[in-house]
Amino acid sequence: MIEKPAVIWVAVVSLAWLGGITWAFLRALGSRSDRGGLVFRWLITVALYAGAVAYVVKLDYRIPWWTAAGMTGLFVLWTPAVRRLLFMPWTSIFDGGVEPPKPKPLYSIAQAKRQQGLYVEAAQAVREQLAKFRGDFRGVLLLAQIQAEDMKDLDSAELTLVRHCANPKVSPRQYAAAMTQLADWHLQVEQDTCSARLALERIIERYPESELALMAAQRVAHLEGMDKILEAKRNPRRIVMPEPLPNAGLLDTALILRPVQEDPARLAAQYEQHLAEHPHDSVVREELAVLYADGLQRLDLALRELARMISTPHQPPQRVAHWLNVLANLQIRHGAGYEAVRQTLEKIVTDFPELPAAKGARSRINHLKLEMQAVAAPKPDKKLGVYENNIGLKYGLPPQRAGAPAVETETPAPGRSTGEP
Repeated sequence: MIEKPAVIWVAVVSLAWLGGITWAFLRALGSRSDRGGLVFRWLITVALYAGAVAYVVKLDYRIPWWTAAGMTGLFVLWTPAVRRLLFMPWTSIFDGGVEPPKPKPLYSIAQAKRQQGLYVEAAQAVREQLAKFRGDFRGVLLLAQIQAEDMKDLDSAELTLVRHCANPKVSPRQYAAAMTQLADWHLQVEQDTCSARLALERIIERYPESELALMAAQRVAHLEGMDKILEAKRNPRRIVMPEPLPNAGLLDTALILRPVQEDPARLAAQYEQHLAEHPHDSVVREELAVLYADGLQRLDLALRELARMISTPHQPPQRVAHWLNVLANLQIRHGAGYEAVRQTLEKIVTDFPELPAAKGARSRINHLKLEMQAVAAPKPDKKLGVYENNIGLKYGLPPQRAGAPAVETETPAPGRSTGEP
């Protein structure tokens, strides 16, 4: 006969064990395909367990002989489920498991019809998939691509993207990708820079002071150059070649043949005027910084422009690391000193330790003194070798051996053979 405290302790432990198992199986209930079977097993288990506990209490905590039979029944009932729970994560590696695959849209039919030139049927196939999977960005972008590039209906493509972006659940990345693609289509299909600018400005208005807004502003700043390219395509102009310089090979110096270098001060003024209109154009600002340092010998102005870009918030880490490397290059070329260059490179290591640029910065710090010495060392002038005079006028001379008498030969006239074949 079992003592009453022992039975209570066993009941508490068993209830805790059953509670843990219940929690585990309830978590798995949401992803199992046989939910009905799992619930049925638990109902039978709870009924048998409650009946057994009540019967034991009625018999003054004596465990009847048929308890073993009940446990055997529960073992048989739960063995398949426990086996699947314990071993299915390992066996599913080989057989794929029993969980059905997650449904996803299939656009292979639409792609095939598009390759065949059936653009209307391809758009209809995409719409059928979007009816089943609403808001699928890949399908929306494919439908707009068919409308814009294949059907040349840019208005419908824009309507498709705008309707999708009107959903507040659209992520910022998707919105920026959709508007950027719409701007590209305005440039490629209609060559309309004004509409492309409006599409990019939507990103700036919706997500101001963000990395996406900086990238959109960067593209807006370069649309002026795109205007010139499109105008040149629409109205190609004839390029008049200048007259060639007579007797160029007889000149005493080749300096006259070098292209005329543009005035650095004038080019810097053009860059400054462009940045006054588009202050977020980092490409032009970087070119201006290099021009300040190398062209005008004003390292302080170059440092000011690079520091402005580095301190701008929401800049991508890769760009900031690149600008720090550019700053270090300018400091080395213009003698800023070892400590200044080392601090610039260490900023890459401390601010962006996870980027590959940090590894390169560590390597540059280790070899910084050698790099600075190589840049500061004067480069020797390269001299050509000394050659024998009139070496190009000798013809048919046999090779001379050491100690052999010189062989006199007659220099043949042009077009005359010197011997028998």
